[in-house]
Amino acid sequence: MKRFLVISFFLIFSTSICAQNWASSEGSCFQKGNFNLSTGLGIGWFGFFVAGEYAINDAISVSVGTGYNGYGFDKWWRYNYIPIVGRGAFHPFNLKVLSNKIKIRNKLDPYAGLAMGYHIGWATELEKMDELNDLLGLGGIIDRSKPKVGHFIFREFIGVKFYLTDKFYLTLEEGGGLSWLNLGVGFKL
Repeated sequence: MKRFLVISFFLIFSTSICAQNWASSEGSCFQKGNFNLSTGLGIGWFGFFVAGEYAINDAISVSVGTGYNGYGFDKWWRYNYIPIVGRGAFHPFNLKVLSNKIKIRNKLDPYAGLAMGYHIGWATELEKMDELNDLLGLGGIIDRSKPKVGHFIFREFIGVKFYLTDKFYLTLEEGGGLSWLNLGVGFKL
């Protein structure tokens, strides 16, 4: 695991150094040094999120995010999660080869990347398991121990930001370790 983290760290930063030669932010809404703050709702597992993103160069950003989401399993258990994730994203509209071909790059910022972190989780018993045993006629054979719900995450994500003004945008994102689908607003600081 330690070797994997060291190699990942090296690849991200070596790629960011090389990206300066093949990326251009001229005419783009995403530029080196930008700091974006996004917040919104998570759909799939209902909840909310907040994320901060920093552009380390014209094509790559790093971000951190957290939030809350949860869902109920029938009427007996409720699962709750607080994700804490670090993410790295690639913004393809800033490739030099595409910079003069995409006319909407001053308003649209698509991106894809990888997220890694931990979901702090807990389960809450909503109704007594005895009622479930009685209902199903199982005579107490259902396991009453709480499920294990916290876990590490490592997954891909894809998203898009649509800028309504120079500083305000709408965001839509699949995955990212925060929820299944994130819908929100953001500000460029």
